[in-house]
Order: sequence, then structure tokens, then C-alpha cells
Amino acid sequence: MHIVHQFDVSTLNWVKGEIDETLNQARLAFENYCEDQDEKGELDKSVGYLHQVLGTLNMVGLTGAARFADEAEQLAVALQKDQVRDREKAFETLMRAILQLPDYLESLQLGHSDNPIFLLPLINELRQHRGAARLGEAVFFHPD
Repeated sequence: MHIVHQFDVSTLNWVKGEIDETLNQARLAFENYCEDQDEKGELDKSVGYLHQVLGTLNMVGLTGAARFADEAEQLAVALQKDQVRDREKAFETLMRAILQLPDYLESLQLGHSDNPIFLLPLINELRQHRGAARLGEAVFFHPD
């Protein structure tokens, strides 16, 4: 059985605008950092915004989306600590994650379940850049 977490879509509707705006701020800060890597404060801002999104997703019980946001934040922190080998590819992957999360949340608003298995390929890319082991689909299955 997949890990499918039930959530109240009205709660998501209530915070979705805030999450979208925070992700937009994370994206803008990250873009600024990518353009000028001497601007470490921009990366710090992006990490802070991603952390805020993670907290909001946890607060409203979207554990699948929160798992994804956590992986994005962990890669941003690894970039802060200069623990990533191929920074350019990591930049691209992190940007894709920041852009993908609002679409995933929109699909939840349309009635899809909060199942992180749909995000697994990108989750594994995020993990790969920071040297973490790939996750298999079995991580998201639990027997009754």
C-alpha cells in the first residue's frame, strides 16, 4: 500500500498563496545567488524561505510535500556548506524542485493524494547531489 496521507484541502487552500509567495521569494533569492555566487546572503535567504515552506507543509499535514521540500532544503544547505561537487547541475536541480512544488500542491488542490512517490525521481536527484543514497519506491510503501 502506498503512503497516502489524508489532508484537509481547505487548509491547503488557506495557505497555498503564502506557500507560493514564499517559494517565489526562494526562487528569486536563489537566482540572484546563481548569478553572483559571492552573494552568499542570497543563498541564506533561499534556505530560510525553503525552511519556512517546510514548516508550513508540516503544520498542515502534507507529509509527502514536506518530504520533498525537506530534500530541497537539504540540498540548499549542502550548497551553503560547499558540500556539492557539481554545483551547476545542483543549481539546476534545486531550481526545478522550487518550480515543481507549486505544481504538486496544485494537483493536491485538484484532488490528488499527497503521495511523494510521484516526486521520487526529483527527490533522488536532490539526494544524489549531496551524496545521499537513492530512495526506492519501497520507502513509500507500508503493508496494512
